[in-house]
Amino acid sequence: MNKADLVNLVAARTELTKTDVSLVVDAAIETIVDSVVEGKKVSILGFGSFEPRDRSARQGLNPKTGEKIAIPAKEFLHFQQENSLRIESKANNLTAKFVLNTGAHMSTFFYKEKGLIIFFYLFT
Repeated sequence: MNKADLVNLVAARTELTKTDVSLVVDAAIETIVDSVVEGKKVSILGFGSFEPRDRSARQGLNPKTGEKIAIPAKEFLHFQQENSLRIESKANNLTAKFVLNTGAHMSTFFYKEKGLIIFFYLFT
């Protein structure tokens, strides 16, 4: 599902225009991103919470040479799903999985349900 699909589904359920729904979706995403960038935790009841976290510096090994390398500290986005979502997913025999990949300026996670994958991108 992409943003256009989300806008179409919400417009159909609420009987609002696609333009109005698109403005609301954009504003919601911008608000979440701005809050997380400011270091605030964003909780959405019944869905989950987004929170910036710090990963400390550590030593790693180059798998090819075995040489020790320094892995620098970095900030990453953490998403924690609500317990009610986990229980509902288990009750309906669905597969729910959240994965967090962090890059320098973008974080990605997805939700998988019966083969349908929904991606979320957050730019910092």
